[in-house]
Amino acid sequence: NVTIDCAGYRINYTQASTGYGIRANGYNNSKIQNCTIVQGRTNAASSYGIYLLNGNETKIERNNVSTSGSTSSDARNYAVYLYNFKQGIIYNNNLTTSGRRGYALVLDSGSNSTNISSNIVKPSAIHSLGVYSYKSSFNVLHENNVSTTGTLAYAVILSLANSNNLTSNNISTT
Repeated sequence: NVTIDCAGYRINYTQASTGYGIRANGYNNSKIQNCTIVQGRTNAASSYGIYLLNGNETKIERNNVSTSGSTSSDARNYAVYLYNFKQGIIYNNNLTTSGRRGYALVLDSGSNSTNISSNIVKPSAIHSLGVYSYKSSFNVLHENNVSTTGTLAYAVILSLANSNNLTSNNISTT
């Protein structure tokens, strides 16, 4: 039952190693809203704008999340990363990534029953992923704009993910 309402203010998680804009482990019924979350440096090992694990029923609404990794290292940068996180709502966010490996929205290992709607998802990296669902089922992706660019650009990947529902999304990749 924690609410983070940035009221339009910025979280700048400048770092030289792995960093997090917001990280929560085991929190339920929370909200993250109205935040601008920006990675300030590009030489980090890995970075996460929002990283949630082992919880449920959190809303991520009306945020701008941007990561910018190095193009020379194999660092991975994630705008939103959920691990074993259930029954969430991800609504009306702007998620962008850049660098060598930019992943905008990842639902990993048991991140089930999440409603993902009305988001703008724009990874622009050498290896970019818009939405990646791995071992996560019963998720709904509705009315999102997913646009990826890069040498290896994937808009949506569902891997070992059952019963996901994708409707009325605008998806493009170059």
